[in-house]
Parts: sequence; C-alpha cells; structure tokens
Amino acid sequence: MKKVIIFNASASLYGAERGLLNIIRALGGGFDITVVIPKNGPLAERIKKVSSSVNIMVFPLAVLTFSLSPLYFAKFIFLFFVDFFFFLFYINYNNIDIVSTNSLLLAFPALCARLLNKPHIWHIREVFPYTFVNYFLSCYIKVFSYRVICQSAFIKQKLHLKHRTNIVYEPLDKEDYGIYSYNEARRMLKLPLKATVVSVISRIHPAKGQYEFLLNSQELLHKNRNIVILIAGDMSISTFRNRRYKRKIEEFVRKHNLRNVVILGFIENIGLVLSATDICV
Repeated sequence: MKKVIIFNASASLYGAERGLLNIIRALGGGFDITVVIPKNGPLAERIKKVSSSVNIMVFPLAVLTFSLSPLYFAKFIFLFFVDFFFFLFYINYNNIDIVSTNSLLLAFPALCARLLNKPHIWHIREVFPYTFVNYFLSCYIKVFSYRVICQSAFIKQKLHLKHRTNIVYEPLDKEDYGIYSYNEARRMLKLPLKATVVSVISRIHPAKGQYEFLLNSQELLHKNRNIVILIAGDMSISTFRNRRYKRKIEEFVRKHNLRNVVILGFIENIGLVLSATDICV
C-alpha cells in the first residue's frame, strides 16, 4: 500500500478543505494517508467522518500570506526551516511514496519532495492578486512539482502553467449540502421570513471583498431595510492584516448602524445558508 502525505494550510472548512475531503474520498482505502494541518478544527472532525483510517497530524506550518509585519516574516522564516528539516526527516524515515500539497500557500513540501526524489503533486486553488508574486510562484511550481492540478482554467492561465498540469473541477458531494425549506432555514438562522437575503459566503480576507461590497451597498441598505446582507465565514488564517480587515467590517456595520447586516461567522452547514438565500454573491 502506497503512503501519501498531504499538507493543508488551514484547519477550517472552506473551499480548499472541501477539496481535500474529495481527494481523500477519491483515494479510497487503497492508500495509507497522512494529512498535516496547522491546528485542530472543523477539518479534522470532518476527515474522521470521511475516513477513520486517515492519520491526522497537527503541526505548525509556514503559511505564505501577504503581510507587512516584520514579525510575520520572522515567524514565517523560522517555521519554514523547522517544517523543512522536520518533514525531510519524517518523509524519509516513514518511507512516504507521494507528497501532496493542497494549497499554493505552502512552499516547503515541494522542496522536501525534490530533495528526497519523491513525486510531488500540487493542488492549486488560489492565486495572488499581484503579478510578480504569481510569476515567482509559477517558476517555483514548475521546478518542484511532478504534477500540478488546478481548480480552474483561470488559475492555470494566471500562473502560466502548461506542462504536467491538469484542470480538475471540484465535485459536489450531496451529503455536504442539505436542502431545507425556505422558512425553516430562515427560522434556524434567525432571519426575517419576508426579507430579501443577499449572502456573501467566503472566508474573510481582503482579497474576497466583503468590506468593499458593504461599502457599495450602504446607501441601498439604508433605503430598504427589507434587504438583509448575510456574511457567512471567518478568517482561516489569523494574520494582523486579516484581523484588521475583519475589524474594519465590524466597525463599519456598527458606525453606520446597519442592523440589516448579519455577520454569521464560520458555519459548516453551507446548505442551510443557501436554502435561506435569495441572491448569493
């Protein structure tokens, strides 16, 4: 039985993590799988439900993110070297056959795989909003990956990836998305039954634009109190930049007395939110 180690940047349950669950389902019982996550959270519980045989390893990971804080860079460099040397030994000692990275935000697994001459599969589900960063990462990916799997044609195009690259769209598991009656979903989420609900479903991050959406909707929200904006999600990575962006959203809602904006926070049951929604942004 081949041994596979998969690295994931977050312990929450957003798009990339649901993609990881799809990988585990697809591999079935034919592989000895170890998943490395930075901390315990909803993802670990869901992995156990999908497969009781998966080994879950919690280890602090060097997650690449855009930050202007010198403390972040110091922490990132320190964790990068700790992760690199630890997993270089771990992969070799445990005779891991395949190394997989489930995020563009983790760079060290590919380097470990190359030095140990192990095939490295990189699942890429995001790009950075900066051309020069994407160019640097695309060069790194081309050199250090045996196979690249992009979640969309847009990602492949942005990273200028051609050789050894496939596009695989994520399947939806119907067990992950329960369907509720309109009124039942509204009552469970404590939303007005007759309101028009506009849902923004995503992790809270400056690149996702929740604050900008509220800023542009402010006049409409004051004129029509029958419109409710539901923000579902929270930070997946707690950096100073992400925390400041979340505070900016909360302060904007308080300052302008936007009682028809509901900040739901993290919710695993996306089907419930969709069932209560009229328009999804």
